[in-house]
Amino acid sequence: MPLETSDLRVTVEQVEGAVLLRAAGEIDLSTSPTLATAVDEACTGAETDLRMDLTEVTFIDSTGLREVIGAKTRVAERGRRFSIVGASRVVQRLLDVTGLTDFLG
Repeated sequence: MPLETSDLRVTVEQVEGAVLLRAAGEIDLSTSPTLATAVDEACTGAETDLRMDLTEVTFIDSTGLREVIGAKTRVAERGRRFSIVGASRVVQRLLDVTGLTDFLG
């Protein structure tokens, strides 16, 4: 079941032994709790890795970036791997400028 606000839609599905979380829209102060909830729900009881697809994200601010970093941290605490499997130009630019591309995978 997708989680949605007026500006963000997050879907979660099982694929190839991992959980794939797809976000579409804006990740900012008002929508980052939706992303955090989706990550928590995806990881609850899951013994799989988390893959995050941000290809359809049109805007992300520092709050959104903090949630993405938090997702990696929560997944790592469970002994699982986290990776970003797709990023829009907006997201990729922010990851490159902040030096987080390699850290987030």
